[in-house]
Amino acid sequence: MLTPQEIQDQKFEKAVFGGYDMGQIDKFLDAVLSDYTSLYKENAALKAKMRVLVDKIEEYRAVDEELRKTLYNAQIAAKDTVSRAQAEAERILREAQEKAAKMVADAEARGAALCENTETETVAAAKEVIVQLRERAETMRERLDTEAKEEAAEIVRQASLRKRSAEKIVIRGLASKCR
Repeated sequence: MLTPQEIQDQKFEKAVFGGYDMGQIDKFLDAVLSDYTSLYKENAALKAKMRVLVDKIEEYRAVDEELRKTLYNAQIAAKDTVSRAQAEAERILREAQEKAAKMVADAEARGAALCENTETETVAAAKEVIVQLRERAETMRERLDTEAKEEAAEIVRQASLRKRSAEKIVIRGLASKCR
């Protein structure tokens, strides 16, 4: 392939009639034309490749811009989602704490009511036991009273019998002295 310097340095010999030798010029033009055609085609191919590459670069830039926008929107959406999730978590925690406090208060109220009911039931049961004990005591007193009366009557009867026996003995002793 000819270099630009070779084209510039190319000299043509003068023809016999005062001009340049047409054979040499045609030969030179054929060589230049061949090289120029190759360069022209190569240049056209390179320009076509360059257009494809420029188009690809533009496409990549557009995709890059879209990706940046998408990434930015995703970051904003993520921040928004995190904010909403935190707010929801705080709401759920607050509701759980309120519910727990209510459950504790209800349990304390039930416990107090249970204690009060237990105390009332205990007092009622104690009164019932006292009534039962009094009834038993009264029954025992009546039985002991009856037994004591029966025993006293028996003692009186036996004393009466002994008294009679003693009287008989005394009468017999007096009767035997009197005789």
